[in-house]
Amino acid sequence: KQTHANASSVRWWLLCLVAAAGTGCSIYTVLISHGSRKARKLDESINDIGWTPLMLAAQQGQVELVGQLLRAGVNSEFADGSGWTPLMLGAFHGQETVVRQLLDVGVAIDTRKSDHFSAVMLAADRGHLHIVKVLLAAGADPNARGANGWTALMLVCAGGADSLVQELLSAGASTEAATENEGWTALILAVQNGHNDVLARLLRASAAPDLASLDGVTPMMRASGAGNVAAVRSLLAAEGDPRRSYDK
Repeated sequence: KQTHANASSVRWWLLCLVAAAGTGCSIYTVLISHGSRKARKLDESINDIGWTPLMLAAQQGQVELVGQLLRAGVNSEFADGSGWTPLMLGAFHGQETVVRQLLDVGVAIDTRKSDHFSAVMLAADRGHLHIVKVLLAAGADPNARGANGWTALMLVCAGGADSLVQELLSAGASTEAATENEGWTALILAVQNGHNDVLARLLRASAAPDLASLDGVTPMMRASGAGNVAAVRSLLAAEGDPRRSYDK
């Protein structure tokens, strides 16, 4: 009776999950208790974008269902056509418990999707501090580079997330990495977006105050051009050169 009750619960969860996914979903009623044959069935996509039940459960934070699917042996690293994995979906949508569940079963932590973003980059970009902490503690690469060479540190500096900046710096994120097409560093991104607290934190971490972008514009030029007196003062205090001209 207990087994039957558990199986019925799983069926109900699956049906609710599929219903929440919207149109284009297949209804899965095969039960987890049926073993490996069932597990292979659950690795099939259930919506038009190619997500499996585990991926949808990870995105929605369905902790109990995620646990049941993992115990059933489903593929925890299945990726859709754009490279999204359950871990990425959990990280992007702020599902900390799900992220921990997936890490506990040993999923690859630095897998990249089609734009080369990793789970830690996705979490950082969305401002999920606790998930970034969990991923970094589990060994995520703080210097993973996405499309155009963006890193997690660049993303959070552009967004002004000071606490995330500190977390990434403590994990060894490079302050000198730059985007491939523009040569923007984390410090340049902080200056051009007016995030003076982030700028100050980067300078305390010994970020180069005069490192110019590919167009030859230094952080000092950007700050003075924007009339950002506080940023200019911070750069001068870090021995930025006010006389430096365009490098190009």
